[in-house]
Amino acid sequence: MLGALLCAWSLCAAAPGARAQGASVRLTVDRHLAVLGEPLVVTVEVAVEGRAEVDFIEPALRGFRVLGASLVSRNIEIINWQMRRRETRVYEVAPLQLGTLTLGPAGVRLARRVIQSNTVQLEVRPAGAGAPPSSASAAPPEGDAALGGAVVPRAGVFVAAQASLTRAYVGQQLVVTWRLYTQSDLLSFQIETRPTTDGFWSEDGGSPRRLEFERVALAGQAYAAALLQRTVLFPQRAGRLTIGPLEVQLQTADAVLDGALRRRADPLTIEVLPLPSEGRPAAFVPANVGRFALAALLDRDSVEVGQAVTLRLIARGSGNLQQLVLPALPALKGVRSFEPKRSDRLEANQAGLQGEKEVAYLLLPQEPGELRLPAMTLAFFDPEARAYREARSSPLRLRVTGSAVAAGLGSPSGVGASNVLGPDIRPPRPAETLRDRVPPAPFHGGYVSLALLPLLLLAAGWGTGRLRAARSAPTPRARERALRRRVRALLHQARAAVAHARPRAAISALLAAALHEQLDHQLGLRTAGLTREALCAALGARGAPAGLVEAVGTLLDHCDQARFAPGADPQWAAAEAIAAAEELLGRVAALASTKRDGGQEGSP
Repeated sequence: MLGALLCAWSLCAAAPGARAQGASVRLTVDRHLAVLGEPLVVTVEVAVEGRAEVDFIEPALRGFRVLGASLVSRNIEIINWQMRRRETRVYEVAPLQLGTLTLGPAGVRLARRVIQSNTVQLEVRPAGAGAPPSSASAAPPEGDAALGGAVVPRAGVFVAAQASLTRAYVGQQLVVTWRLYTQSDLLSFQIETRPTTDGFWSEDGGSPRRLEFERVALAGQAYAAALLQRTVLFPQRAGRLTIGPLEVQLQTADAVLDGALRRRADPLTIEVLPLPSEGRPAAFVPANVGRFALAALLDRDSVEVGQAVTLRLIARGSGNLQQLVLPALPALKGVRSFEPKRSDRLEANQAGLQGEKEVAYLLLPQEPGELRLPAMTLAFFDPEARAYREARSSPLRLRVTGSAVAAGLGSPSGVGASNVLGPDIRPPRPAETLRDRVPPAPFHGGYVSLALLPLLLLAAGWGTGRLRAARSAPTPRARERALRRRVRALLHQARAAVAHARPRAAISALLAAALHEQLDHQLGLRTAGLTREALCAALGARGAPAGLVEAVGTLLDHCDQARFAPGADPQWAAAEAIAAAEELLGRVAALASTKRDGGQEGSP
C-alpha cells in the first residue's frame, strides 16, 4: 500500500514536466518606412515552455545587408513548476533594394517541428524621394547651444529654461528644456512646481528619472549641470503663449546653514504664427503639421473570396503623430471593410517627437478578380520649408481567387416547404444495363405465373418500404422540434462560452450559426454564401417587415465584426448580443408561423 502511494505521488510530481512542450517566435522592426541603405533594427523574441532543447533558425533577410547581430538577453522563470525561457536577438540591417521588402520569418526547431515567426513588410524609398526624416540627422547637437539663446550664468545654484524655437507655427513642435546649474555639491533636491503649458499640446521629451550631472562652462565659470525636464510642445492657437516657470527646492553644501533654498526658472514666451492660407490643399487637416511619409502595405498578394486581408496605412515622420489624421479608405467595390485599429510607435528625444502612426483595415473580398487600391494622399504643412506638401502611398493590387456563391432568392412558393432529403443522403447513381442471354422458354400459363412472381414480390417490397418510410419520416411538427433543439443548443454553447471567457469570435460564430439555422429551415432560405444585400433582399421577398430585415443585417454585421475585427468594437457585450439574438430568433419564428397560417406579421 505504501509503495502504491509513493508511486502515485511520484507520478503527480512528474506531471508538470511531462506536459506538452511549446514555443513561440515573434519578429518586430523599429519602423515600416525606410530609406535605401539606412540602418534599421530587427528584434526576434523566442519563448520556450518546458525543458526541451530548441535550435534557433536565423530570420530570412533577403534584400538586406546585415550590419550586426547580438543576443541581447536570456532569462529563465519558473511558475507553478513550469519552466519558461526567453531569448531576445537584435539585428541591425540596411535595405539594399527599393520597393516593398519582407523581413522574416525566423523560427525554432522543437521536437521535429519547425515553429516560425510572423513576417513584417516595409517599404524602402530612395533618400530624398518622400522619405521620412532620419532621427539621427534631425537631432540637434546636445548642449545649450542647440536650444536657441545662451544661458545667463548666476552665482551659486540656479535653474534655466530654454526653448528650441521662440517663433513657431500652429502645430509645429518645439522642445523646451529645464536644467539645474550648481557650483556646489547638492545635498537634497525636489521639484516643487511643474511648468504650465496652457495653449499647447504636451508630450514628454525623455525627462530623466534621476539627476545626472556633467561639467559645463558658462562665461568662463565651471558648473555642474543636470537635465530636470524635457517637454515637446505643439501650440494649438496663434498669438503669444506663455510657458510657466519650473520651481525647485534644494540644499547645497555651501549653504547648509541657510536651510532649504528655492530656485525658479524664468517663464518663456512663444510667438505662434497661423498657418498660411496660400497653397493650402483642399484635403489638408490643420493638425497635420510636420514632415511625413506615407506607405500602404497588404499582408498578402492573393486571397480567396471570403478570406480576410489586412491593409496597413503607415505614416512616419516628425511632428504631432498623436493628432495626425491619415487619409480615409476609399470605397472599394465588392469589398467589406471593418472599423480600423489604430496604433503608434513614438520616440521622443532632444529633436522632438518622431515615429510611426498606423491604421490597419480588415478587408473581406466578396467577388473574384483583381482588386486595385488607389494611391492615397496625406496633405501636411512643412514648417521648415514653410510650404504645404503631399505624401503619397504606392497603389496596390490584390488578386482575389475563387468564385462568388450564387445569391439565388429561391422560389416564394417554397416558404413553408421543407427538404425531406437529409444532407447525408448520397445522390442517385445510374445502374449498369443488364442483358438477358437465356433463350425464351415455350409460352404456357405456369411460365407466366413464375415470370410475374418476382414483379409481385418487388411491388410488395416497394410498397412496404414506402409505408415504412412514410411512418418513419419526420412530420413538420417533429422537424420544428428538432430545429428548436438545435437552436437552443447553439445558444447554450454561446452562454457557456461567455461563462468560460472564451474569445468573442467564438461567441459571435455561435450566434450567427443559430440565426442562419432559423432562417434556413423556417423561411426556406439558403443563407450560406449570400452577401448581406442579397440576404436582406431575400427576406423582403418573403414578406419580412423592414424592421426585421434591418435587425437581421445589424446582428450579422456585429457578429462578423467580432469575428474578423475583435479589437474594433470595445463596447461589444456578449450577454447583450445573446439576448438580442434570442429576441430576433423569436421574431423569425413568429414570421414563419404567421405565413403558414396565411397572415402577415405586423411591423415591429
